[in-house]
Amino acid sequence: ASMVRDHGFDEQERIELKQQGSLYQYFHHRMGYNFRMTNMQAALGLVLLEGLDENVAQRRRNAYDLNELLADCGFCTLPHDQDDIEHAYYQYTLTLDLGQLSVDRDKFVKALQKEGIPAGVGNSPENYLEEVYTKRAGFGDTGFPFTHEAYHDSIQQYEPGLCPVAHDVGKRTVKLKVHPTCGRQEMVDTARALEVVYARLRKG
Repeated sequence: ASMVRDHGFDEQERIELKQQGSLYQYFHHRMGYNFRMTNMQAALGLVLLEGLDENVAQRRRNAYDLNELLADCGFCTLPHDQDDIEHAYYQYTLTLDLGQLSVDRDKFVKALQKEGIPAGVGNSPENYLEEVYTKRAGFGDTGFPFTHEAYHDSIQQYEPGLCPVAHDVGKRTVKLKVHPTCGRQEMVDTARALEVVYARLRKG
C-alpha cells in the first residue's frame, strides 16, 4: 500500500541508493499514485499556497541569474522561456555538449558535487525503461492497465533507444538547484563551479 501511494517507488531502495551515492534514485517497479496527503497536510498546504507566486518568482530570478552568468559558457545548452509561456523552473536542467568533455555526464555531475554544488542528473526521459513498463507490472492479478482494452500494445518490447532523441538527451542533462531559498550568491557560486569543472574536464 505504501508503494502504491508513493508513485510505485520502493522507499527502502531509494534510501539505499542514496547512501551508495547513486545519482538516480527513482525507479518504478509497479504502478502507483501520489496519495500521500493527510487532512492536516492539506490544511497547511492551503496556507502555503499563499506564497506560491513569490516562490515561483524567486525560482525564475535564480534561473535568469544562471542564464545570465552562463550565457557565454559554450559547453551546454541552457533552459529558456518561450514567448508565450513563463517557465516555473521547478527544475533547472541544462544539456551538456559531451563532445567538448573528456568525461561522461555522471562524472561531470560528481565533480560539481565535490565543488559543493547540489547538482543531479534530473529525471530520466526514458520512463519506458522502468520495470513497471518492461515487465508490464500492473495492479494485482488483473494487470491493469496493461490488460485493459484501451491499452494498445503496439510496442512489443520496451528497450533502450526506442526513442533515440530521449536516449541521447538522457545522457547529457544536468539538474541545478534554483530553489526559492537560494539567491544571487548561490547562483554565482554554481556558475563559478561549472566553469571550474569544465576547465578541468574539457578535452585537450
